[in-house]
Amino acid sequence: MNQLCQCGSLFVDRQGFIYYSDPSNYRVVKITPFTMMMTVVAGANGNGTAGSNLDQLNNPGGIYVDTNNTLYVADTSNNRVMMYLSGSSQGTILFTVRSVYAPYRLTLDKLGNIYVLASSTIYRFIRRAGVFKTIVSNGAFSVGMGGYSNIQLDTADVLIHSTLQATDNNDLINEK
Repeated sequence: MNQLCQCGSLFVDRQGFIYYSDPSNYRVVKITPFTMMMTVVAGANGNGTAGSNLDQLNNPGGIYVDTNNTLYVADTSNNRVMMYLSGSSQGTILFTVRSVYAPYRLTLDKLGNIYVLASSTIYRFIRRAGVFKTIVSNGAFSVGMGGYSNIQLDTADVLIHSTLQATDNNDLINEK
């Protein structure tokens, strides 16, 4: 447990706890500030092996922790987004993305909507309405997202909270 292998994503919550997704060990670890004590908060039952049960992860990528200490995980190789309530080792599948291959980054906005980056596509899941929508894919923003008409996302990599930003091999795309 005292070893971390590969960093898929980092998140620091308001209390200073560090969340570290460790795709090679199929888990998310919470690191306590000052003591550096590590606790597995997601993927604990996998014991270092991949899996698709609710207490297992397979190549976890992006992570986000909201103000209620709820953990969201892009469970990349299971093609799903998981939610773990504070203190629970068993997650809930928020949605699976059959048409989306390997979600690997995510963030939430102030309304709790989830933005997911998978390959060259950015998706938005409007939780209150239960609507899953493509924002940008293969060169075009969806109607109502504004101003960009010919954007090519080759290998988008990052989503940043409070403004929608994605980087690719060419430029930074920023949508406020």
